[in-house]
Amino acid sequence: MAYFDNSPAPTFIGHISAKHDAKILVECCIRGLLKPIPRRLRECERDKLIQSGNVFIYEEDSSRITRWTDGKRWGPSRKDGDFLIYKETTELVTKKKSKTKSKTKRSNRGISKPEPYGRGLAVSPRASGLCGRRTASPLTTKNAESGPQGAVNNKPQQTLTKKSVAITLGQSRFHLVSYYTLEDIEKLITPSGTPLYQNVHPRSDLNGPTLKGRRLEEIRIEKQAG
Repeated sequence: MAYFDNSPAPTFIGHISAKHDAKILVECCIRGLLKPIPRRLRECERDKLIQSGNVFIYEEDSSRITRWTDGKRWGPSRKDGDFLIYKETTELVTKKKSKTKSKTKRSNRGISKPEPYGRGLAVSPRASGLCGRRTASPLTTKNAESGPQGAVNNKPQQTLTKKSVAITLGQSRFHLVSYYTLEDIEKLITPSGTPLYQNVHPRSDLNGPTLKGRRLEEIRIEKQAG
């Protein structure tokens, strides 16, 4: 039975070093070799999916994503060729939390609060998919070192970099968003270096007006019919 899987997942795992890599992935999405993300990420999905090495592609019309959100705080963008680069920052978040804590202490001074209803009850999010129980990310598990008596010493969390670019095909507009850490770049493979996609040649009209007015689904139907 055919059905539409609306669950989000990375389109590709690796690193995008040049715009040609981005075009290869978009071409794979058009051919049905890769799956673009179908919708915006929910808050309970972000921690699991926003990881170094994960690459997401979405098409504006089919996904209805007008603005990509990942729940992280980023510094100002800088241009690197056709790409926009963002560095993760936690400075403003830390200040905001410290101010909130100090205000809470002042307002709660000398006041005893009653026990809130429901404390101790397990409140779980959605039972299925990524909104269920949280697990350690692969990078966190990899960087954990076991100490004496089973103690675990975690290395400092690596700072993420976000790299994005937009690619058009007629009136269809694709967005690529990739995440990586500087420490992982040498370990991550590029689409052009992946044997499975080395024979995928992006069509010349990516970014061009040849297919103006046609949508992603129409392109897929034509490809299957041909």
